Amino acid sequence: MWKIIIICLCFVAVHSNSDSPDSPISVPPTVISSSSSIDIDKELAEIASSCLTKNDNLEMVEYAIGPSHAALLTETLIKFAVHLIAYSEMRAALGLPPPGPWKHYIERSKEEFASATPEEYFEFKEESNSWFSLDSEFFMEKNFPPVIRFLDKRFPAIRKIFKHRFNNIHRANPIDRKTVDAIWNEYSDHMNPNNKKMNRAIRSLVFDVCPDE
Repeated sequence: MWKIIIICLCFVAVHSNSDSPDSPISVPPTVISSSSSIDIDKELAEIASSCLTKNDNLEMVEYAIGPSHAALLTETLIKFAVHLIAYSEMRAALGLPPPGPWKHYIERSKEEFASATPEEYFEFKEESNSWFSLDSEFFMEKNFPPVIRFLDKRFPAIRKIFKHRFNNIHRANPIDRKTVDAIWNEYSDHMNPNNKKMNRAIRSLVFDVCPDE
């Protein structure tokens, strides 16, 4: 664990010097058509049976560190990038705009939650995750766009599965706070079989190194 933390900090240091701190960081939305039918088990099995090459890992860290350290770091970055893809697809299902720049961590009051619009209500939930804030001690916002681009290119099924799951909830419900809760709980419930399957597939992917080319 400490080895990964040290690598993360070194990676953040390298990237913080590579661009202007004021440079906007964004990932263009990936358009994936919604399908009424998807074999989730089949899609996840294909992800789980895949492997990552040295060049894959280097691509995700934009060649900022060596291959051995890159492999260790991407184990963590991929898992967290999947969360960001899920958040993006939750927003899309609710008809909300794409995620904006990271903000400082804020712990909202019960009163703020109670008076929030559906969009604010979702954003309050979203910004309660300090990992994806300007106050994160492990990541910078610019660490994730290359990882998300790689996953969308190589494993588009990840986004497709989230889109399918969240859209199925929205189709049957108006966009209100209850729908926000339903979509949020669909993803955050660790006992949800679909979440367990996704987590197993991602774990298998990040720990499966392709044979030397």
